[in-house]
Amino acid sequence: MVPDECDYPALRIGQPGSANPLLVNGFFWLTVLFASACSTLPPMHGELDFSVAGRVGAVAGTTGTSAEFLWRQYESGFDVEFWGPLGQGRTHLIANGDTLAVRTSRGERVIDADARDWIRRELRLEIPIRALSSWITGRPSPAWPVSGLDADTFTQLGWNVEVGAWDDWDGRRQPRKLTATRGDYRVTIVCRQWTFGAR
Repeated sequence: MVPDECDYPALRIGQPGSANPLLVNGFFWLTVLFASACSTLPPMHGELDFSVAGRVGAVAGTTGTSAEFLWRQYESGFDVEFWGPLGQGRTHLIANGDTLAVRTSRGERVIDADARDWIRRELRLEIPIRALSSWITGRPSPAWPVSGLDADTFTQLGWNVEVGAWDDWDGRRQPRKLTATRGDYRVTIVCRQWTFGAR
């Protein structure tokens, strides 16, 4: 599979190595963009594979932010909901097959190329969105080359991913904490609860 250009983690703001606050705010709103189903999208296909709830944080240099999240993974894609303190700023991103849609907490809805353009234009930030559905399980995506693979770490799409702790959830070994880094940019995911579908 040819990587989608949105899946390359290219930073496009500031000078190399700079900790621009817009970068961090951009990541927050990209992640806080992840989940309430848009009426224009078809429903997810297949049974729920897994869901995971927890907290995600992003740090660029000395600036950072964080949000709560609920990720639901299906056979045809995923939807993720992110929100801030006291449930504020709930936003959704849905990847269903080849369709990518965003509904922001302000009610904006953008789909496919418009969603990608919106992310690049407004956030000036690209992260490997579709790879995250594998990374969150502590495994590389099968869609792109991987290097440095061992029990707890791997490198993919320019990111170093490391599982810092594992837990047993219903007889399945899944991450409790993982970190993805690229330069001075770091994303940390803490998984507080895993549930699994019938498959």
